Amino acid sequence: MGWRDFMTDLLAGRAAPSPSTPEFETAGHSITLASRTIEYRLTRSARRTIGLQIDPRGLNVRVPQRAALRDIEQALQGKSDWILRKLAELEKLYGREAQSAEPPAAKSLAEIRALKRKARAVFAERLAHFERQHACAPALWSLTSARTRWGSCSPGGHVRLNWRLIQCPIPVIDYVIAHELAHLEELNHGPRFWARVEVLYPDWRRERKVLRGYRLDDRLDGS
Repeated sequence: MGWRDFMTDLLAGRAAPSPSTPEFETAGHSITLASRTIEYRLTRSARRTIGLQIDPRGLNVRVPQRAALRDIEQALQGKSDWILRKLAELEKLYGREAQSAEPPAAKSLAEIRALKRKARAVFAERLAHFERQHACAPALWSLTSARTRWGSCSPGGHVRLNWRLIQCPIPVIDYVIAHELAHLEELNHGPRFWARVEVLYPDWRRERKVLRGYRLDDRLDGS
């Protein structure tokens, strides 16, 4: 089974957007389905119906330009079983492909710079999400190119996030951010630390397993 098998549009009536009306995609949205917090992207276009799509980045909700949030959430709740089942299938497939994939080719300096720019934007957005949801923010944050850590947090509250993390799905990025934010209160990995991670990101166990499918070493880039 390949990625295309997951790219499924639901709720009938695929409506191609008008050439004169651009699509707008935003990330950082979430909803709780069966006690699980699901992050999703929201794409507004000239379509007439609400559609759901699962792709390698997760759940994408495609809606009409003026669709109300309550209608979007009602549609997601109505398809919660399908969403959770397809995401589970995607995670299993992703795990298998991560284990069997050949090491990626070294990236050029231009590609690395582009990834770093994207990392700054995405990480800033996700940190803002945690600040809105949990009133939790570092004193300072920055990118790092460390070879042994995905992230770190200093006693002074300086959070560093490895730019290579941008090559991971958003839920994995959120787990790493939650992990480092938890260190703002607990500079250890004791029970109180993991309890704090649980508050910040209840799905941390699953995303930690996914993260283990990635290699943080020289094979990721040429820098």
